Amino acid sequence: MKRLTILLISLLFIISAAKAQPPGVDPFYDAVPYSVKKFNKTFLTNQDAGVVRSFFEHQVNNMPIRVIQIDQGHHHGYRFYYPNAANNPDGPEAWIQVFTVDVGKSIELFEKSNPALLEAPFLGLKAAAQKFGYPDEDVATLYNQYKQIATRYYQEVTDVNGNKVNEMTVLFQKYYSRLKQQPDQMLASGYQGPVMLPENAREYSWNLWLLCFEEIEQTGYRTIIEYSGIPETDR
Repeated sequence: MKRLTILLISLLFIISAAKAQPPGVDPFYDAVPYSVKKFNKTFLTNQDAGVVRSFFEHQVNNMPIRVIQIDQGHHHGYRFYYPNAANNPDGPEAWIQVFTVDVGKSIELFEKSNPALLEAPFLGLKAAAQKFGYPDEDVATLYNQYKQIATRYYQEVTDVNGNKVNEMTVLFQKYYSRLKQQPDQMLASGYQGPVMLPENAREYSWNLWLLCFEEIEQTGYRTIIEYSGIPETDR
């Protein structure tokens, strides 16, 4: 899953060598840092790029001197350029760029060029389908309901083993652990999670897959914001 996220980011970013930071410009109000690193230049939000544009264009202390619209088929967004600091008039321009994933176009692109990207989060489900005999139509319905999770961005976090992974991976680890337990083991251990009293292991595992994909859907982000330098409030 980590490789998947890195690939998605590489598809959506337009790389620039400029490393200056717009002075007096704050990170977007509900954005979360992408990385667990102390200093971040990349943030995530579920607000549309247009909402983010309005936020930066109405900054009192430092408004962008120009805004460029960028549409790349499966994502759209803007790059904001800022005036150089008075003490560095000839330095590289500072910028902020924001992109929102066009989910429909992204899915269409991946289905044509690399369907494995969409299918990767569902490999465990398909293995469970072979083991428990889930109806093909139920598996297909679940896939179509949640395949957009492969187009989202996920925060980088540290898992229980101290490894840096994204939140999708952590959630899969969480539910794989639960799938290894039998319902009676969970009840005997005083499990405090969602109440499920399945009739058999097949129903138990299917219910967990439903919960897993629902939680992943709520965890992903569709918009990414990158600063040319570390925001002052994150230093």
